[in-house]
Amino acid sequence: MATMTRRLRAMKAATSRAAASSRGIYGGMIVGLFVQTLILVYVTFRTDWNREVGEAKKRLNKWGDIAKPLLANED
Repeated sequence: MATMTRRLRAMKAATSRAAASSRGIYGGMIVGLFVQTLILVYVTFRTDWNREVGEAKKRLNKWGDIAKPLLANED
């Protein structure tokens, strides 16, 4: 009976360590996701999108044979 009690105590200790470890892993993943989201929101709002569009147009004009924009209205 004593050995059975020792085994149960050992198993309980091992499972509680595993549970604490998994809580740490999931907690770290959630915090990392939150920090990544904050950084992406910051970068998105700080970007000058009009300047980015101008740079993209310059790159496209290097090809030279662009007659009209691809998404132009067909009125």
